Amino acid sequence: MTKNNSRLISIGIDPGTKNGAIAIVDDNLNIIYLAKAPFISVDIKSKKVKPKLNKETGKFEVAYRQRTWTDFRNLRDIFLPFVNDRIIFTVEKVQPKSESEKVSSAFVFGHSLGVFQGQYSLLNPEAFYEPRPQVWKKDMKVTADKESSIEMAETLFNCDLKDYLPKRARVKDDNMAEALLLAFYGLRMFFRNK
Repeated sequence: MTKNNSRLISIGIDPGTKNGAIAIVDDNLNIIYLAKAPFISVDIKSKKVKPKLNKETGKFEVAYRQRTWTDFRNLRDIFLPFVNDRIIFTVEKVQPKSESEKVSSAFVFGHSLGVFQGQYSLLNPEAFYEPRPQVWKKDMKVTADKESSIEMAETLFNCDLKDYLPKRARVKDDNMAEALLLAFYGLRMFFRNK
């Protein structure tokens, strides 16, 4: 199937490692895929950490730090079924919130953003948008308050975002709401520019 005869879909990415989200919608605003972004966590033994006495066991133990990355392999598996579609790809362009934000957390977040941006070569989108939060939120008439994003997404897509969370999940659905709004923003920009 050639891309000219295939359906038009929009992918919205709210980047992040543990709190990123992916939304894939068609041009009729049907949700094809909506979920938290996949990630992997690895325990890393730190050279700076000295063994500490565990008072319960009486043994010295080395503490582990957990390092988390966006799971590239699972991300690729999510996107592979759509490579023959006409794709609008929108990734939120974010930067550290302040000078005081930890360098390591900004680096990890930047890595996650890069993994999402790297999907560009797999998807070969017809249109690519990378709006800053202030730009797309103003265009979508939502505020920095996450509740406004949730309300707008549920209204536009006529859905309850809690239906897309894993059972017994205690996570917020604002990232999925923002991914949906980014997918909608991408569609809006695509048709505006046509």
